[in-house]
This record gives sequence, structure tokens and C-alpha cells, in this order.
Amino acid sequence: MTRFILRRIAYSFVVLLVASAVTFIGISIVADPTARLAQNRDPMARARMRQELGLDKPVIQRYGKWLGSAVTGDFGRSWQKKDSVIGILMNAMKYTAWLVIPGFIIAAVLAFAIGTYSAIRQYSAGDYFFTGASFVGISMPQFWFALILIEIFVFTIPSAFGMDPYFRFIGIGDTLGDRFKYLFLPVCVLVVQIVAEWSRYHRASMLDILPSDYIRSAHARGVPKRTVVLKHATKNALVPLIVIMAIDAGLIVGGLVVTEQVFSIPGMGRVFVEALEYGDAPMLTAWVVLTAVAVVLFNLLADIINALLDPRVRLA
Repeated sequence: MTRFILRRIAYSFVVLLVASAVTFIGISIVADPTARLAQNRDPMARARMRQELGLDKPVIQRYGKWLGSAVTGDFGRSWQKKDSVIGILMNAMKYTAWLVIPGFIIAAVLAFAIGTYSAIRQYSAGDYFFTGASFVGISMPQFWFALILIEIFVFTIPSAFGMDPYFRFIGIGDTLGDRFKYLFLPVCVLVVQIVAEWSRYHRASMLDILPSDYIRSAHARGVPKRTVVLKHATKNALVPLIVIMAIDAGLIVGGLVVTEQVFSIPGMGRVFVEALEYGDAPMLTAWVVLTAVAVVLFNLLADIINALLDPRVRLA
């Protein structure tokens, strides 16, 4: 088990190193804050700005300097906001966490319950209902569903949650009740989208496990059906669900761009959009690298959990 974890960690470091190099070089080629000065045709001012930002040096040399600072937690300063990049991202991540953490917990519970129910009662009325609902949830655009919820709960019946029609974001320092009122609709949008996906994965996984020989043997020995499902079948059926949850968790750390834009949440997704519009290379690079770190870490965690649940993973 120790060798398995060390091997996965080594692979993760290689992936992160390659991802950071490709990201830094690619963004450095595309993003140039001095391009705006070209319209004024002031080559001297443009040259001075490039020298101040260190853009006159070779890209490989700049990447080496950036990497040396990044491993200590220093991602430079934002060209747009003139402030520490890591400070801006950490502040934005707080707001994203308020949306993602409750959404993930609720979605995981619902996906497990719906997927298990649909597999046990395959082709029942309930299975057909949840299957149809999941297809609707997967195909429904996020922005459209968010706007529908806003129309219903903000403008049609605004007293339902005391929502602010102008969506002035409720800060971290306000009461838990205020945060619940504001985050209710964004969390609903997130939960509907990912439950629709996760429940389908879990249902398919359960349907693969339930006809297995060891499940039939447990039934033949007289083991109660609930014990067979929850103790024997679920343990192996959770492996694919954990993998897809880990992948989604890493991606969502980068922010929910559409949801955060619609509900005016100053999270990671909104930071990315603003940096992209301005061409803020330090911010874009740090955002992509931190998102890649989250994806790799959550996938590493999923590998370890899968190895604990299924020893065949370690042997592979």
C-alpha cells in the first residue's frame, strides 16, 4: 500500500510540473498587457512596461523564476488589481467554498440514495421517474435553470427567501441565516446538475454488482437484503462514484463560472472571467495551476480510497 501511494504521489508531481510549464508558457505567449499601448503608438512606453514586468526576458528564464517563487506560495502580483495574486485567489476561494461544500454534501447523499433505489427497483415507476429527471438535469443549461429560479423565487415570490433582487453578495461576516438565504438558489443549481450525473453513475455501478456471484451467495445464505445491499454491494459500487466525485471536486475548486456570474458571487469563477478579459497573465497562470493542483490532489485521494476499498487496484 505504501509503494502504491508513493508511486501515485510521484506521478502527481510530474503531472503538475508539466501542467505548470505548459500553462505558463502558453499564457505568456498569448497575454500581453502592453498591447493596449500599441493603439497609442508609443513604443518607448511599451518597452518600459515590458521591462518593468520582466517580459523582456526569455520565457524559459521567466518560468524558472516563477516556479521558484510559486513553490513558496508567491504567485506574483496581479497586473489588473496590483495586489498579491494568492491573496486575491484565497479570498475568492472562500466564497466558492460556501457554495461548493454544502452543494457537494447534499449532492453526494442524494446521488447515493437515488442511484441505489433505482438499481434495486430497476424498471419500476420510481426508476423511470428518476431516470427521466436525471436526463432533464444533465441536458438543462445551468444559466437557464438559474434564471428560472431567480424569476420564481426573487421576482414572483420574493418573500419566500427574502432574496435581494440586485444580488448584493452577502459577506462572510453576516449571519448564517443571511448566507442561507443568498446561497439557497446557487446551491440548488449546483445540486441539480451534479446529482443528475452522479446518480446515473451509481445506478449503473450497482446494476453491475448486484448480479455478481458473491451477492447471490449472500442471498442464498439468508443474509437480509438490506445488509447485502448496504454492506456488500455498496462497498464495490462506490468505487466509480468516488472517482467521478473526485474529478468533479477538483474542477469545481476552480469556480463555477456560469453560476457565479449569474448570482454575482465573487468566487474563483468570476476571478477567472475578469482576469481573462484583462489578459492578467499572473492571475490566469495561478488560477489554472491551483485548479490543476486541486484536480491532481482529489484524484490522488480517490486512488487511495479505491485501493482501500478494492485491493485489486493496488495490484494493477
